[in-house]
Amino acid sequence: MQKKIIRIFVSYSTSDRTLREKLVAGLESHLAHRPNYQYTFWTDQEISVGDDWEKNIQRSSKECEAALLLVDAGFVASSFIEEQELPTLLARDRNEFLLIPILLRAYDFSGFERLSGLQFFKTYYNEYELEINPHELLPFDELGEGRGISDRQLNKYYKKLSDYIQLAVTKKFPFPK
Repeated sequence: MQKKIIRIFVSYSTSDRTLREKLVAGLESHLAHRPNYQYTFWTDQEISVGDDWEKNIQRSSKECEAALLLVDAGFVASSFIEEQELPTLLARDRNEFLLIPILLRAYDFSGFERLSGLQFFKTYYNEYELEINPHELLPFDELGEGRGISDRQLNKYYKKLSDYIQLAVTKKFPFPK
């Protein structure tokens, strides 16, 4: 059976490249065999040497079906994200486009108007047997860079986020019967 391709544009601060790589790798493996959909992730690593990187980013952000926003202070402080990426992504028709904001590192995004109205992926410390801040949102870096974090905890995060993405994609882009 033919699967519907869902291209996901990944927007992140370049200072978070290592976390982005880890998160995308985990999602790729957890989304690899989902029914009806084939997921591909686009990052700036797709840009070849000598290519116009700005045009590549703009084109890809307009061609994708979804965008993963890896939010932290660096993301919000990036003038390129603020002036180029976000306006393009937020201007997309929400009936045909899915935004998936994720808290990458602890950051109070409530003052950042462009993001504060968006539903973030929500997962909490207590879901991973982490007793610090048990009822607060868990940023990915606590698992992705955390010492003493087990593969089981990290895989639980990937599974939960993958399920969240699959559910959102299924609602936004129903597979024909």
